[in-house]
Amino acid sequence: MASQVRECAPGPRWDRFHPRGDFPAPEINLEVNSRCKPAKYRAVRPVADKIPWATPYVPGATLPERPFPQAGSYTLKGKSNGTAEVEIHTAGNSSSIESVAVTYHDLSDDGKIFLTGYENATTSSDSPTLNRIEWFSDLAQHGPGDMHNTKVTSDDGFHLRIDVLANRFDANGTITTTIGGKEYLQPLNGA
Repeated sequence: MASQVRECAPGPRWDRFHPRGDFPAPEINLEVNSRCKPAKYRAVRPVADKIPWATPYVPGATLPERPFPQAGSYTLKGKSNGTAEVEIHTAGNSSSIESVAVTYHDLSDDGKIFLTGYENATTSSDSPTLNRIEWFSDLAQHGPGDMHNTKVTSDDGFHLRIDVLANRFDANGTITTTIGGKEYLQPLNGA
């Protein structure tokens, strides 16, 4: 497969065409620039058809079952120190996860960096494409030297709606992540 790149001098002329004889009709704007000359074709580097970590799609095949952890309470022990208490809730009789809450008690895998605090996220769907998430977080990470990183929501939480068809983000509240003294905020609404 090859792609064609056009290198043009500035200053295109725009012409308007009406596809049908009746007026008004939808307009099509067409760029006309006789100074454009096609560039040489550049070959696109081939890529593998098979991806080692992917499940191949076979037309007509049934989708594989997605594994989900069972609803319930779990305790994760750090390799070096501490624990994380995990609560998973599913939606009604479904295996779909509705909420996950985790409380960290000085959790550490290396004995140098420790995670303390809690995080809780609950999701619901207003439609197949519109999702709501209620997020509460107060996490702190401590480590060597003066390492102190945090992820904190506003007191009333961080509430967001995202429509996957419109790709529009709308939120109330804040979620602030601080790493190395620098604050990072959630995306702006409408983004």
